[in-house]
Amino acid sequence: DMSNNPGRPTNSLERTEEKHGIIQKDSWINVGVAAGLQPEYNNISQARLMIPKSLFVKLYGGPTTGIDRTTDYDAYEFDETLDEIVEVRDLTGNDVLTVFHSGADNYRDFIGHAAQDRGLRVRIAHVNKMDQVNAVLEAQGKGYDVRSAVCPHTLLLNSNDRRTRSSFADMQPVLVDQPDADELFEAFASGKIHELETDHAPHTIEAK
Repeated sequence: DMSNNPGRPTNSLERTEEKHGIIQKDSWINVGVAAGLQPEYNNISQARLMIPKSLFVKLYGGPTTGIDRTTDYDAYEFDETLDEIVEVRDLTGNDVLTVFHSGADNYRDFIGHAAQDRGLRVRIAHVNKMDQVNAVLEAQGKGYDVRSAVCPHTLLLNSNDRRTRSSFADMQPVLVDQPDADELFEAFASGKIHELETDHAPHTIEAK
């Protein structure tokens, strides 16, 4: 369960426990909760309460649902959050996973701030270009715990689908041209991209 659900962001212990209650009552499959620690949430004090009850911390490097922002973040804007994640890890022994949904070009800086400077486990989610894949592989080559993940629609659809699917083919990140999708598919098939993921974004039909 992502942390940016419209109107119900998972940004406090109370909201985390509320999500667990819903899962225990209604879910037929295993569901985990992501802790949201965006700068706008102003909720650093909640991190050590939320993280032990969460599968990972989810950070958005660009505009996302429920936050009034139109520009990407600079990696340093997450420094206070990353420092707190390190403290929680050291205090609890919980090897916290930090999942980063990057903006257009802040993923290398984020890898540097999170994995290189602080030794955190990092996942770059929803990759849609080879430079993201290469940035992760370069970090791994230096011994940092960084992996990448890609969505099926990034591999199997392309920018031409915008013509037939209209705004239903608008994605974050965007669908890429066919040659780029082919290159990403090959990277996944060869193990250069480490995980396959889905992304069920909470947009209404009216918004689309």
